[in-house]
Amino acid sequence: MIVKNSKDNSKHSGLADCDCPDCAVDSKSPKKLRALKSIILIIVGLAVIGVGAWYSYDYYRNHYGTDQQKADYQLKKIVAKVGKLIVLPTDETPVLATISDADTLAKQQSFFLGAKDGDKLLIYQKALKAIVWNPQSGKLVNVGPVIYDQNADKAVSTGNTNPTVETKETTTTKTKK
Repeated sequence: MIVKNSKDNSKHSGLADCDCPDCAVDSKSPKKLRALKSIILIIVGLAVIGVGAWYSYDYYRNHYGTDQQKADYQLKKIVAKVGKLIVLPTDETPVLATISDADTLAKQQSFFLGAKDGDKLLIYQKALKAIVWNPQSGKLVNVGPVIYDQNADKAVSTGNTNPTVETKETTTTKTKK
């Protein structure tokens, strides 16, 4: 027995192949819902693939690039991290050095007191600024001006003797004219 609504005067069979307007609206909504789910699934899938691709690219640059690419990448990351702690000069690229004998440096110059082996030294030659940064703690160890030693004709950090800082990256020094 077929029950009819008093409001509905159409002949409704209730079957899946019914051509009445009510059934046509109802039959399209599952198709729309399926299409919407497919679109959302595709967008989520593309986002996952994009994040994975970025991670792979970042990992490659950090581990398998040329030595110069690795040094540039490391410098960029360190400058970004230190830049969150202090205002840095933007008109020049700093020289990056890794401190390998902090005890000897601390004995030679008080600027290096508190520094540890593995700390990073950023030297801004134009701005005459030197920064010692500890990557483990993420804190600045010391910041000071670069003073040129007239006798040695090399740049040094806040002292009268030249620091012995071992660098893994290529460093250059400018002489004061």
